[in-house]
Amino acid sequence: MRKATLVISILALVAAAIVGYLAYQWFDALVVSRPIVVAKETIPPYTLVTADMLTVRDLPAPLADEDIYTEAHQVVGKLTTTFIPAGAVIYRPYAVLPAAFRYVDDLTLEVLSFPVDPNKAVGGQVRIGQRVNVWRIVRGQPQGLSATAALSTSLAASELLLPDVLVVDVRSSRGEPVGRPAGESELESQAQRGSQTVPLTILTVALPISETHKLVTLMGEVHLNADVWVSLAAPATGKEARP
Repeated sequence: MRKATLVISILALVAAAIVGYLAYQWFDALVVSRPIVVAKETIPPYTLVTADMLTVRDLPAPLADEDIYTEAHQVVGKLTTTFIPAGAVIYRPYAVLPAAFRYVDDLTLEVLSFPVDPNKAVGGQVRIGQRVNVWRIVRGQPQGLSATAALSTSLAASELLLPDVLVVDVRSSRGEPVGRPAGESELESQAQRGSQTVPLTILTVALPISETHKLVTLMGEVHLNADVWVSLAAPATGKEARP
């Protein structure tokens, strides 16, 4: 009887030691800290993060297992997608590469969409990543001419309005993605979207801010006496650099 009691006591002591050890490990994990980057000030959304917006604090080490940035260099250059309060850790979805939030990393480019007629945009086969030329076609409106004279008189004028523009997105009139990335085959594209073909009606491009007014003005002229045509730009050759 005494032997059984002794065994039970020993097992109880062993169990208590194990529980104590696990409790110590758990407590130690909570109290041990490590440096983690946090917002030095409140950072508004759609802001490019710079080093002076950040600082480092000693925080519980297990926090590093969360989906957060732990070092300043990981955050600098990212674009915020929401408000980040001062002193808060920065979760990765809250600060992303500019291209993930505005299509392009180049912050000097403005992103703008415009409607196109597939018949006037390479048969609707324009893809993301291609570069296009945007043409302005002005239609003349002859007054007082006979049908024969009007047919023999060319009153249309064309102008290369925006050359070598980067395409960043292509959509249907309902906002559905269409087409395929420039490096994807037709079979891969069909596998992704099924056999249904959605017509291209909206092009989204990235261009210098100083040039956007030309495209906006053209969209106003389309309702008057102008057409917009899109052609594929010639590819760069050799060591030519794109702007």
